Amino acid sequence: MVSEDKIKLMTKIAIYESGEGRKDLSIVHFHIHQYIKLETIQAFIINTIAFIMVLCFAMLIFLDTVLQVIEHHRYGRYLFVILLLYIIFITVQVLYARMRAIEQYEESLPRIREYKKYLTKLYYMYELEEKPEEMKQEELEEKLEEEMNAETMDF
Repeated sequence: MVSEDKIKLMTKIAIYESGEGRKDLSIVHFHIHQYIKLETIQAFIINTIAFIMVLCFAMLIFLDTVLQVIEHHRYGRYLFVILLLYIIFITVQVLYARMRAIEQYEESLPRIREYKKYLTKLYYMYELEEKPEEMKQEELEEKLEEEMNAETMDF
């Protein structure tokens, strides 16, 4: 039989999973260092493509100047400036992506822990229902406490 407490827990779990839980679960799927590397690589690729697109657009706008620079072989200085701008732009964007990834990961951990607590509580409620003589309410609370103090985030 389904009790009111189980329904409340299942509702909380479903609301979380359908809302911000999707993103949290995809974030915590990785270790923090893996997630930071993934976000950094993604930011590097996306921002490199964006920089190239803006550069091409600027070159189209100033096509006369670009053709004069190429014709007179004075493009060394311009390439140096473009390369310097690229390095500065990528450095800033990658550092920002790393900070954002750390912040997102740290913000999702408490919500994931709460989600895990609800899942564990629901699991032990079903265990208690199946084996009422073997497991008492105090044992349920002890097992919940053990689960919540664990270092891993296994689901």
